[in-house]
Amino acid sequence: MKLSNDRVEELLDMEAKLEALESGGVANWDGYFIALIEYNKAAAAKKRIEIIFDAMLAIIVDGIEEPEGVGAGCGISPDARIEALNLLQNSVIPK
Repeated sequence: MKLSNDRVEELLDMEAKLEALESGGVANWDGYFIALIEYNKAAAAKKRIEIIFDAMLAIIVDGIEEPEGVGAGCGISPDARIEALNLLQNSVIPK
C-alpha cells in the first residue's frame, strides 16, 4: 500500500491532534478545550512555517541561474521540498 504525501501529512496531523488531546486529559473531558487550543496553535504555526518556506523557496528559485543555458533546467523535486519543509517544521514546532 502506498500513501500519497498529502495523506501522510493528514495522518501525522491527526496523530498530533490525538496526542494533544490525550496530554490534555481528554479521558475526563476537563482538558478537552485546553488541549485543542494548544493543537490549534501548533497547526497555525505549521501553516505559517509552510507559507514562509514557500516564500523563501520562491525567492531562492527566482535567483537560480541556468548554468548550461536557457532551458537546460535547474530546480527542486517535490520530495526535496517536502524534506526541507519537514526539517523546518521539526526544528520549530515543539513535540
